[in-house]
This record gives sequence, structure tokens and C-alpha cells, in this order.
Amino acid sequence: MRPLLVVGLLASLAACGDSGSTSTGAGGGGGGGTGGSTTSSNERECIATFRVLQKDAYSDVAGRSSDLWPPHTTTVLDVTCDGTPAGGSFHENHGTLPDAKDANGDVFLVEVGTYTATGPESAVQALATEYAACVCEPETKFLSLDTIDDATAQSLINTVSTYLNDNLTCDNGTTPDDVVGALQNGDVDVAIMLFGDCTWIGATSFEEGLDDALTTILEETAEALDGYHVCNNDAALQKSLFDDFKATGVAKTCDATASVCHGPMWLYEP
Repeated sequence: MRPLLVVGLLASLAACGDSGSTSTGAGGGGGGGTGGSTTSSNERECIATFRVLQKDAYSDVAGRSSDLWPPHTTTVLDVTCDGTPAGGSFHENHGTLPDAKDANGDVFLVEVGTYTATGPESAVQALATEYAACVCEPETKFLSLDTIDDATAQSLINTVSTYLNDNLTCDNGTTPDDVVGALQNGDVDVAIMLFGDCTWIGATSFEEGLDDALTTILEETAEALDGYHVCNNDAALQKSLFDDFKATGVAKTCDATASVCHGPMWLYEP
């Protein structure tokens, strides 16, 4: 079953996080001594640990409530050599710092994946250097109210509104325009509640209707949004850099021109 990406498409106009800029920060500390195991080239053997952290996008409550809701994704890369911290950094990806807490004092982000790769220190540190600069900008723009032009934003709203009005029927006094209005106001919880009063015309289940809606809306907006990305695109790009290193042992150049940076990635499961 697909996530509520129809909701996410409009909610994205409130951004995939809290900030319009990508930030990076210092991670696992400075380098250690020179003792311990070495590689054949007399380098220390090092471990790169890549962590993927997520929370519900657009939510001010910690954690993930459902795989059916778009996540915000932050990534972290830590380096240890012979068990000693040897550097690291993170990408909050336009949104949430790794240790940020909600109003209840709970850490927003939950770990959804941890991956490790080993190699000689020079190779692992080269990976860390590439990772520190690995973002989709400036090849594509972050999709937010600050970056999207008025005509494109209105086109997105019109596309979703037209589709919902043509394909959704609602009870209890709710209308498709009520759903759209709640989303435009940033009232995501209200929009989800209103969706509960509605059914998709011609669909055998709500899930089937969502799949059809997602397919159609993404097709109709793909060209307009090709030059934009959200937080999850950045995270996927960073994960692909790490995966390449794990497979080859070589730190490749982070390629922000890759297709993963083109078009908002509403859902991301590492």
C-alpha cells in the first residue's frame, strides 16, 4: 500500500522540514593514535558507520507513526579507526538535527537503518570528505515556499484540487475542497481526519484509490517539479555514495546530477 502522498504533495509546500537550507555538523570526534591493526599499506583499518534517521514529515511530534506517511530523513556518517573516533558529520537535509527534541523532550528522529563499511584510513576519510559535501543543491532546488515560483505552486494546487474533486466523494458535510483547504493552511492532521469521511469514486478500496491518485498526480506534475528535490532526495543521494563505497572500497565523487535529485521523493525507505 502506498503512503498518503496525495496529502504529502500539497503538504510539501510547507517544506520537508523546518529550514530552507541544508546544514552539516561535526560528528564523531577527532583522530586517534597510530597504534593498533594496520592494512598492508601500513594504514589503520577504519570503519565508516552510516545511519539513517527519520521522523514524520510536517509533524511536531517525535518518531514515525506509519510507513504510509512521508518521512523527513537526516543522515549521519561516523568514522572510527581501531576503535577510536576519527571524525564524522551529518546532514540534517533541510530539517531536523540528530539530537533535536519535541515539546515532550523526546528526540524527534528514530534510527531506521545502520550500515557499515571498512577500509584503509585514507579511503574511509576520502568517503567522509565526499559525504560532507553530498547534497542535491545547486543542481536542483529544495521544494519550499521560498524556492517554488507562484505559478508552479498554484499549478500543483490546481492539479491536486481538480483530481480530488473529480475522484473523491465525501460524507458528513465534508467536501474535497475542505481537504485541499486544510492542506493549504498546513493543517495536516485535519486533512487526514477529513480524508476519513471520503471514498474514491470507482475504486474497490481506499488504498487502490490512493495508488491511482498518486500515479496520476505525479505524472501530471513530474515536468513542473523535475528541477526540485526534498529532504529524502538528499538522503538517498548520500546513501548511494555510501553504498558505492561499500561495494567498491573506493570513495567516488558525489554526483548531484544523478536522477535521484530530480523530482521530489516523497517516500524513502533506505
